[in-house]
Amino acid sequence: MLGTNYERASVEVRERMAFGSEDLIDGVRQIGHIAREGVILSTCNRTELYGLFDAGVDGGAALRQLVVSARDLPNPVVSAATYQQAGPEAIRHLYRVSCGLNSMMLGEPQILTQVQDALAIARSEAVAGPVITRLCTDALRVGKLARTKTGIARNRLSISHAAIDLAAREIGTLAGRRVVVLGADGAYQSEFRVEGWAGRGVDDKPYLRVLRDGRIAVSLPSLNTVRIYDASGAVKGTVTTEQDPLSRPYGMVETLDGKLWIVEGGIGRVRQFPIP
Repeated sequence: MLGTNYERASVEVRERMAFGSEDLIDGVRQIGHIAREGVILSTCNRTELYGLFDAGVDGGAALRQLVVSARDLPNPVVSAATYQQAGPEAIRHLYRVSCGLNSMMLGEPQILTQVQDALAIARSEAVAGPVITRLCTDALRVGKLARTKTGIARNRLSISHAAIDLAAREIGTLAGRRVVVLGADGAYQSEFRVEGWAGRGVDDKPYLRVLRDGRIAVSLPSLNTVRIYDASGAVKGTVTTEQDPLSRPYGMVETLDGKLWIVEGGIGRVRQFPIP
């Protein structure tokens, strides 16, 4: 395993090392050329490459050279910004990552979806075989177990959620407040209004998921619906059913066959829907 994260590298280096949606598949295929199996876990705060190599092969050096070539970075920069694990230590590391122990927000659950998505992509490219698949599925199991058997999940879900809690504590009610988002290097590039949602406190937070076709799925718990928007904010569809309506939808994940799994917090259920 070769990786970098928010503790090891600057934002600028992490951004250059990251495998975005456009080049992640190509990166996974490149691992398939140098290793028996592999997977890439690339998020906003970490990029990690896992590979299964034959005995006697310097897997760390091979992965480092892949990053140098694929991300067009000098070898000294990659060497200084990365950490490396092998054997049981690499397995233990992914377990800790899945548990949220290596996250900027301790215990945040998004990493479980990110590990699941990484495995799905590697399997779709026939790069994740039985060993990598077992590694990732065991890591997911350990991560879920940590959240049910310990208090690690009691913290806020993300930095943005923590910021909302802090604002509410310092200001009081957030109802009717206007928010200004400040960012660097054009980080904040567009916006649109979600009609009908008034932001009824921090427990009525919408959840967003960028779909593979570039559209945005937004779950609205208080409205019991999930809407599909394009980048301009136009509503392109609504996920709903007349017979059994959604009940406070929260998190979502898109499958490789174009379906949307939706978590319903109101009744503790997960259902799959076609994407309109």
